[in-house]
Amino acid sequence: MSESSLSRQLKTFVDAKYVVLTKERGVPRPKTWVALTDLGRSAVRGHLQALRDLADSAIAG
Repeated sequence: MSESSLSRQLKTFVDAKYVVLTKERGVPRPKTWVALTDLGRSAVRGHLQALRDLADSAIAG
């Protein structure tokens, strides 16, 4: 994934309040740290449950 694609994806998650970004500056190679918010963590749990439900229905199928 290119840096520009990653940046656009992260912006989407930031705008949705799913993640927060912390930028480390003043170092030779700056880093950006990404952390889930409570809302983002809840969304991930919801998506994982939907995948589990889908898998369970396919197995029961």
